[in-house]
Amino acid sequence: MTHATRLVHNLAGKPPVEGASAKAFTSTAPTICCVCGETENNTAPAKKVLGENFTDRGMFTREDSDRACWACVAICSGKPPRSFRQWTVIATPGRELPPSQEKAAAWIGQHNGLCLTSKKDTTPVIDTLWDPPAGQWLVSVADSGQKHVLPYATVCEGNSGVIRFETINVPYRCDDWRQVFTATLGLRRLGIPSDAILTGTPKYLKTREMLTQWQKLDGELAAWHRSPLLRLALWTITKGITENDNYPHA
Repeated sequence: MTHATRLVHNLAGKPPVEGASAKAFTSTAPTICCVCGETENNTAPAKKVLGENFTDRGMFTREDSDRACWACVAICSGKPPRSFRQWTVIATPGRELPPSQEKAAAWIGQHNGLCLTSKKDTTPVIDTLWDPPAGQWLVSVADSGQKHVLPYATVCEGNSGVIRFETINVPYRCDDWRQVFTATLGLRRLGIPSDAILTGTPKYLKTREMLTQWQKLDGELAAWHRSPLLRLALWTITKGITENDNYPHA
């Protein structure tokens, strides 16, 4: 299975390492990259080129290595907005995606099968999870823009996998996502706040009809209260999504 950093680096046209980290690379004997686990001849000391922001080093593919490859450091280097750290990343090799957001595209360009977005437009995330490709793909959701997310993402295949949501791994199945997203969107359109949806608490129900609707929709979320999947659905449902009556996954 392709590692997330490798998949995105290839789709992005193999961008260079940003900043001074590029100077730390040396040609060596074949060496394992601690991030992706691939063997490369051109590597750099991981501690030097990755910095101290990687607090979850135990999640790297190879903890026994102290070197990092060019592709992984290219994905992890740079400062916002010229950094993957800032962006939610959707990668679907062989399938067209919406264009990356303007600031991301000004840095990385537009590439087939790759979309860099943010909470300003969550539709690429929603749509990919609603109808995932049959082959390899990934969704890596950056919320704060302050943490590295993509190096810890999982490459999915078909209708199931794991979505990286900031610091959380979200177990994913397509049918589960459709159920959770649809019910959550219905509750948000009822005016139920996110925290109340997350806990299954009825709030701001002004009529018996609204209560009946809440009971139905909340019942569909009974198994998902406080779950990572519900948190992810709530993150994707912005005001624009809630107010768009024509949005296809209503």
